[in-house]
Amino acid sequence: MEEAIDVFLSRMEQEEKRGFKDLHSILSKLPMPTPAPGRTFTVDQAIEAGFLPEHDHDMADRFTPSELLLYSHAQEYR
Repeated sequence: MEEAIDVFLSRMEQEEKRGFKDLHSILSKLPMPTPAPGRTFTVDQAIEAGFLPEHDHDMADRFTPSELLLYSHAQEYR
């Protein structure tokens, strides 16, 4: 996993120099983590268990933390 992260970071540096024109390509090459057996929850189960707060319509329209970082970066470096 560390090797994949190192490769990703080096590609991100190159991509930044090109203005993030092929960001989708870099993101598509990231390995997908596999969940540990027996340790997965649906969102509803996590809310019922108290791991997540209940959401309303305003919360559903918000950015995730990673989306917010990407959006902020895109706005700053237009």
